[in-house]
Amino acid sequence: MLFACLILAHAVVAQAPAQVEIKIHHMRASKALEIIERANPNTAPIPGLEANDKAGTVSVTGTPEVVKEVQDLTKLIDVPRKRISVKVTVDSEVDKESFQISARIWNMQEWTTSDGDTGIKLVLQPRINDDNSVTMHIVCGRPTVTSLEETMRMKLGSSRTLSVGSQVSRVIRQGPDGKFTDKLIEVPEPKITIQVDK
Repeated sequence: MLFACLILAHAVVAQAPAQVEIKIHHMRASKALEIIERANPNTAPIPGLEANDKAGTVSVTGTPEVVKEVQDLTKLIDVPRKRISVKVTVDSEVDKESFQISARIWNMQEWTTSDGDTGIKLVLQPRINDDNSVTMHIVCGRPTVTSLEETMRMKLGSSRTLSVGSQVSRVIRQGPDGKFTDKLIEVPEPKITIQVDK
């Protein structure tokens, strides 16, 4: 009887889910856990997943198949993130202003800059492609108005100049005779040059 109990206990221990800690190197563990849960192809969530940001680990408790699935997903997402250099030049004929700013932007990161003199706000989001080109999503405008929204593919080392367009301003003047004249004037918006590099 004792022998049968030992065999049964051994079988239960052998089938008990194992807990495995997976080291996360290139991002916060909780962020990795969030991506793993979203990437899970099954409709049901993976049970027994925990993240420890301090230790930089994701622990998984489950069958060997579940552990392997999580390890495989981790290998796909836990990779060094790439950055690209972006140089932005804004030229405004009307304001007689020109400014240039450079930044190193993470792949898929939304980056925002604005200019106080021209009132132009620019939002860039680069995506590095497999062929070493960059797909750049650009939103440009003033605080309440979007003048331009465009997605373009650029080779590293290349630049592209965008004409944002023009705005129409109304000018009302009073002449020497006391009469008012109403005139619409088209004011060109600044031109924006974007250059990308490694």
